Amino acid sequence: MNWKKIVFGFLGALVLFLLYTIFVTEKGIQSINPTTKFKRDYGKIAEEASKDLQTYLKIQTVRGNEKQAVLFLKSLFDKRGIKTRIFEVPGKPERASIMAEIKGTDPEGGLILTNHIDVVEADPSEWDEAPFSGVRKGDRIYGRGAVDMKGLGIMELYAFFLIHDSGMKLKKNLMYLAVADEESRSEFGMRFLIANHKEIFNGYEFVHNEGGIGTKDVVVKGSKIFNIQHAEKGIIWLDLKSEDISGHGSTPPIQYAALNLIDFLSELKKMNEVVIIKDETASFFYQMGEVSPFPNSFVLKRSRNPLLGIVLNGVIRSNKHLRAMTSNTVSITGIDTHQAGINVITSKTEGMVDIRILPGFSENEIFEKIKNSLKNIE
Repeated sequence: MNWKKIVFGFLGALVLFLLYTIFVTEKGIQSINPTTKFKRDYGKIAEEASKDLQTYLKIQTVRGNEKQAVLFLKSLFDKRGIKTRIFEVPGKPERASIMAEIKGTDPEGGLILTNHIDVVEADPSEWDEAPFSGVRKGDRIYGRGAVDMKGLGIMELYAFFLIHDSGMKLKKNLMYLAVADEESRSEFGMRFLIANHKEIFNGYEFVHNEGGIGTKDVVVKGSKIFNIQHAEKGIIWLDLKSEDISGHGSTPPIQYAALNLIDFLSELKKMNEVVIIKDETASFFYQMGEVSPFPNSFVLKRSRNPLLGIVLNGVIRSNKHLRAMTSNTVSITGIDTHQAGINVITSKTEGMVDIRILPGFSENEIFEKIKNSLKNIE
């Protein structure tokens, strides 16, 4: 064995890798500085919008009661003389959506500013302020839905108002659409509109929706970053049921329903551990590198480098926003053993799992992987 050749070969490969690491980076994007033709007192507008958001947050729309919120939004349109259309669900008078439009000269290629009115549950014991108080402290407004997504709903509303009040003539159609029932599979919201009022979407091609939330101290310490989301993750919701023999806690069987489900969920959660950096995400990290000091900038601009990726992966795994951007996430949202007593092993256990998949992956592909993972469970 010629050790000299092996050593020189290894050193040559090492030099090539170091040159690759130093000189090869990901691609960034050209930054732009937005400008506006509107001459407005934006401080005054922000205060007005903030007050409307506070009122909006006080309306409790936990998986329902959207009609009350729709009437509030309608009152804001009415103040400006803007016509609206309310869509009520037959047999569900409390479920409703609202739409307003500014017509352009071109009947095709319009933009929809859409948001959802409903929110999820809130446990007051977990909040610093009451979740439906809409209280403001300094530059923060507290309330269930402030982020998801009544806050953006008000921002879109005021963008619509600014365009309407300016009197400018649009080339493309512009729609404001606030819908019900996004949090519970959209049966009484967007699905209802598509099934019963599909004609309202004629002439529209683009949608601005939730996503790209603001973050603080992510990647760059002290930074406040507002991302623009270019795509939506797919959803796979699983309802799980495990059945096996029942038993007593003092003499447990080798296999039983609850244990089988836990084993499956443990196997499923391994999906969370795989970091996937696609072109768009690599570009995001590159831009963060542009505003970061060395050595962070060096690593961020080389997010898919095999060696430096190990360093970056540690940062990614420690932050929920970065994890969501770079992996197919698995969230266990429910487990029910049909408890009969602390010493009883029940014969049935049910569970719920929320899986979010990155753009580029298909639901069928992931579902097949999930089925294959069952083969590893005894």
